[in-house]
Amino acid sequence: MDVLGLLMEHPVSSGCAAATLAVALATATRKPEPPAEVQAAAKAKEPWESHVVSALSDLQEISPGRLWQVSAKGASGGPPMRNMTLYRPEGSGELVVFSAVALEASLMEQVEALGRPAVLVVPNAYHREDAAVWKARYPDCKVCAPQGSTWVRERIAKVVAVDFDSRELSQRYSGAIAVEAIDGWNLNSEEVFEYYYTLELADGTRAYYVCDMLLRTNPGFMSWVFGSGPLPGGFPRVGRLGKLFLHDRKRVAKFYVQLAQQNISVICYAHGDAFRGNCKAAFEAIAADLDAMCDLKEDHEAACQGEAGPASVKRRKRE
Repeated sequence: MDVLGLLMEHPVSSGCAAATLAVALATATRKPEPPAEVQAAAKAKEPWESHVVSALSDLQEISPGRLWQVSAKGASGGPPMRNMTLYRPEGSGELVVFSAVALEASLMEQVEALGRPAVLVVPNAYHREDAAVWKARYPDCKVCAPQGSTWVRERIAKVVAVDFDSRELSQRYSGAIAVEAIDGWNLNSEEVFEYYYTLELADGTRAYYVCDMLLRTNPGFMSWVFGSGPLPGGFPRVGRLGKLFLHDRKRVAKFYVQLAQQNISVICYAHGDAFRGNCKAAFEAIAADLDAMCDLKEDHEAACQGEAGPASVKRRKRE
């Protein structure tokens, strides 16, 4: 999906004039569609081979015996690469698959050797591309997704039927997976675009997984478009579109300050190599980046009123 398409379809809570205009345009020009179940049935009949994309990496073990990731060519109009993340809870032969990607036979054999695909997580309304062919290939695999937002629920239902809300993973795997909403990202606790997940690892630490709410891609034109290149220090960041759509940057920054105190050893996302360095420093850098954006916005508003904003005050203190 291209950037304009994303703006046109995303429900707006940020008050962005461009996004509001795009949504209005989309509403006015949208053509009638078949019912969601009809669209999903058609998707399920598409051959697996028609969805297979080139892998950009081998199947990589991110954390011993628990967490794996493979990178593949991105969807049209989006970031140039996307990740599929696989998690196997302790003592389980089951795989929880985040943001499924249809891969060539040899890689799929490697995936199946890790365990039985038991749960397919569709993390948000955009990472649904291969969900239907995965469900057709593994009919016993359950599908979960955020279900509180009507927009997210309806958009995913056009591709695949959802069996349960993603938050139920916490009960299904007895705390090995924790699922929550990032405070401040959404307008309220129910209208959730995507959740964050923490996954218990063999060494007692946890992995932090989000889909599109953090990014860390290599430099290039699409990286510039999405604002998805790493922060100084090589840390992941909230991308440009993420900043546009999150509801309260200050609360999200506070969330990451608090997350920095948790025992997180790996950060995974759908676009970019997993981060396995100093996660505490990474979360603090993410929070600082969001705080800086808040200061600039407040500086502009203060300047319009002839006052000194927070960024100006900080500069004066440094001087």
